[in-house]
Amino acid sequence: MTARESNTSLFIFVDGKVSIAPKALFIPEFADIYNRDRSAGKKRAEKEFAYVYFMGDYKSEYNAYGIEKAKQVGIDIFMNRKYEPDQIVKKAIEKYEELQNTASMKYLIAIRNRVNRIISFLDHAEVEDKSKDGSYKNPFVSIDKVNKILNDLESTMEKLEKWEKKVFDEEVDMQIRGGGVLNVFENPEDAKWMFKE
Repeated sequence: MTARESNTSLFIFVDGKVSIAPKALFIPEFADIYNRDRSAGKKRAEKEFAYVYFMGDYKSEYNAYGIEKAKQVGIDIFMNRKYEPDQIVKKAIEKYEELQNTASMKYLIAIRNRVNRIISFLDHAEVEDKSKDGSYKNPFVSIDKVNKILNDLESTMEKLEKWEKKVFDEEVDMQIRGGGVLNVFENPEDAKWMFKE
C-alpha cells in the first residue's frame, strides 16, 4: 500500500484514492462532509472529499481541463456529467482554497482564469470571410484580432509558468528542518479517534 500526503497534508492518497487526513476533520467544513455520511465505509464522504481535492487544490491534475474541470471531475468521481455539489461540498471547496491562499496563489489563479477564458474564446471563435463591401461579417472576430490574442496568450502563458514555479517554490520553502511541512495542525495522528465507528 502506497500512501502520500497532498501539498497541504489535508488529503492522503492511498492506492490511487483520495482520503481525508484525520487532522482535517477539525475543520468544520470538512467535518460536515464526514459526519453526514452514516454508512460504514463512508463511501459518499470519500467521493466528496476527492471532489473537494480535485476542484480546490491548485496542483490538481484536473486543472488541465480548464473551464471544463467541474464537469470532468463529476464524470470521473460520480459517473455523472451533470453532478452539482451541494452547499456543504461547496463550502469545503471554498475553505480548502482559502487555506492555500497566498498573494502569489491569488495571482496564479487570476492568470489561470485568464488563460482559460482566452482558450475558450479561441475554441469558439469563427473567423468568417469578409462581406462584399470588404467589412468583416463579425467585426469582433477577425484574423488580426485572433493573431493579437495568440500573441497575448504567449505572453500570458510565460507569466503562468513563472508564477506556477514561484508558488511551488514557496511550498518547498515552507519545509521544516527534519522534513516536516508547516500546516494548519501539527500532528496528523492526533485525530485518529475520529475515524472509529
